[in-house]
Amino acid sequence: RDTDPETLDRYACIIIQAVPRFDARTVENLQQFVSRGGGLAFFFGELMSEQDYQHYNEVLHQSALKAGKPALLPFDLKGPAELQRTAEETTPDFVADNHPVFNWSQMLSNSPFLYVRVQRYVDIDQSVFSGSAPIEASGIQNPANDSKTSQIWQKVLTLRNQKPLLIDHSVGNGRVMYCLTVLDRQWTNW
Repeated sequence: RDTDPETLDRYACIIIQAVPRFDARTVENLQQFVSRGGGLAFFFGELMSEQDYQHYNEVLHQSALKAGKPALLPFDLKGPAELQRTAEETTPDFVADNHPVFNWSQMLSNSPFLYVRVQRYVDIDQSVFSGSAPIEASGIQNPANDSKTSQIWQKVLTLRNQKPLLIDHSVGNGRVMYCLTVLDRQWTNW
């Protein structure tokens, strides 16, 4: 958070794992970094509280939209949810969507994710899938039609309950990836 934008520009990508809070300077630096072409990846987990998810919604989504800036977070986070599984379940816990990150998996006869299990994930506000968020033929979501706030995002991985697990979000010249689970074995065996 104390790093200036010029120092951040030395990196191709910044990974944020369950960081509970961001101050205004950090958010501005991350916004500039991504807008200039940087990559940003968010992962969540047990270290985050309900208040932390609300903080993300406020500083990474709602305050940016109010200020007329592109939001780093294109939706509101609801918090952790359980992915229910029955003993008879044979469906993979998630599948890759049509996205360049997993194009290689589309050519395989079996899912490479068949034995990957997800117990918990971070749910998002489902209103982004309503009429206010049209789904184009490409599968890309546009949650706002106002050119100041319009952001393009796409599901990269989808859970078997049809909720997103990995989301790619375009901001300026950069990308933000949201992995709606943890980067360890607390919530998944991946």
